[in-house]
Amino acid sequence: MKRYGLLLCTIVISLNALAWKPVLVGHRGCNIGVENTIEAFANGVDIYHYDGLECDVRVTADDNYVISHDEFTTRLGGTLMVAAATLEELRAEKYVQQRGDSVYTGHICTVEEFLDLCIEKDVFPILELKWSNGINNNDMSKFRGLAMLVRRKRLTDRVIFLTSMRDCHEFIRNNYPEFQSQWLCNANWEKHWQWCQLWHIMPSISMGNFDQATVQMFNAMSLPVACWTVDKVEDCVNACKMGAYMVTTNKLVRDSLPEMPEPQLCTYTRPVPVDLGKKGPDETISLTMGQELFVDAVKHGSVGIGYYLDCDTTFFHVSYDIGELPRNVMPGGDKQRMRYTLRPRHAGTTVVTEIKLFRGDEDRVPHTVVVN
Repeated sequence: MKRYGLLLCTIVISLNALAWKPVLVGHRGCNIGVENTIEAFANGVDIYHYDGLECDVRVTADDNYVISHDEFTTRLGGTLMVAAATLEELRAEKYVQQRGDSVYTGHICTVEEFLDLCIEKDVFPILELKWSNGINNNDMSKFRGLAMLVRRKRLTDRVIFLTSMRDCHEFIRNNYPEFQSQWLCNANWEKHWQWCQLWHIMPSISMGNFDQATVQMFNAMSLPVACWTVDKVEDCVNACKMGAYMVTTNKLVRDSLPEMPEPQLCTYTRPVPVDLGKKGPDETISLTMGQELFVDAVKHGSVGIGYYLDCDTTFFHVSYDIGELPRNVMPGGDKQRMRYTLRPRHAGTTVVTEIKLFRGDEDRVPHTVVVN
């Protein structure tokens, strides 16, 4: 069984003394080949035997998904801005990179080619979203095509979406909850660990910016910690001793790593959402962090949306989705369904949220919500 199975948070990882090595991920493939090219990815598996491969995703001017760390190709000998160039123009460029004493050449790799190689080599893909056309904090309009590509390749349960952009993670969580996510961070995790807990997003922390207490805290929230980018054996050992389960590297060799105790992670069981519509106004609603509170609203002709949600966003993140319409119902017509979802922002709070009814009734119905 491939080591990517360790990534699923629903799996309990047992503690086996001196019988474990971390999940190794090839950073932009590996250091044998031009970074982010098909050769570097293949060598990461064939030579270093990595469990997963990490790449950097951008979108071209003609809406193709390609792999490039930089916004411009100049560092590797090109002349183009990825977002302003077509795939054909990018393919015509030849990239050159010196790595140590060796000089490598290569060409741009598409995300589809990368995913096909991951399937062929039986490794899991990590897709890092760079700030690019339609995949950034302000605009995720082109993420759907990337998600559909992953689904077509049947990699939904193996892919990890990695990015430092928090709004991107929230978009993926709201619209594509089936995907695993990692937040790329450094010491800034200290100010945002509650956000990781709220959205249940695993942290990937740069080496030197976490300690054993950090990992234990995230593990207690069923959020295993990955670290990057580690190229020294002693650094890898130290990270694993602190509890990191996944290490991103350019050149570490598994055989060079000693066997270590396996980190013990908590079992994660997704809390059952609470349906606000089934709760009486005098009934106290108790939530845990990570547990969702929702209400389904139904549009009734010209009267408008059945419910209007009024709550303090200091305590809740609120999102809404227009659900599937019943058969033969036109969009915008009668009986259109909308679902409001609330996620607690802080534990240890008691708030009152109100639902205003729009069915010829302006009464407000208060609900006391306790977040444990």
